[in-house]
Amino acid sequence: MHTTSRLILAQVDGTDEVSVFPASFNADMATLDNAAIYSSGTLVARPAATAVVAGTLYLATDTALLYESNGTVWQTVMLAGAWVSLTLETGIIAATGFRVPSARLEGDVVRLKGVMENNSGGTLTNAGFAIVPTGLRPSASVYDETPNIDTGATCQITVSTGGVTGVVDSVANGNRISLEGRTFPLT
Repeated sequence: MHTTSRLILAQVDGTDEVSVFPASFNADMATLDNAAIYSSGTLVARPAATAVVAGTLYLATDTALLYESNGTVWQTVMLAGAWVSLTLETGIIAATGFRVPSARLEGDVVRLKGVMENNSGGTLTNAGFAIVPTGLRPSASVYDETPNIDTGATCQITVSTGGVTGVVDSVANGNRISLEGRTFPLT
């Protein structure tokens, strides 16, 4: 008798006695009954939490977040991968020589990193500059301060429940805004 590599389930081959199969089959069913049910795909393709068995895991491949259904709602379990890049608005670029603007979940806190540059040709005032991925958005809008690397001034930024990250102050063309070390609570 052989076993599978992941769950060590019994596999009957041609030389095994038929009487061995029922005992190993029952043991394997008990193992499978306790195994995690897992699927993956984009967050928008995730089934309703009520449509799957409680305990089902779903990996959202577009946000790199792992969710678990309790039979009623999906709950974020953990970040399943590396940092997730922010979607930059038109006229905003990742600043050369710095880390790419990204976010990740650390417990119930979203951590940001990277530096963005205003490449719009004009001054940004009260404008959005990036979109935080679904699953990493706050339950209520949050505000923080971050440095304008080029002027030394402090810029107030906001992250809305819709994921729009914007600057409240004015940022001239060519100026860079750092997200390094910025954090906000998920809930």
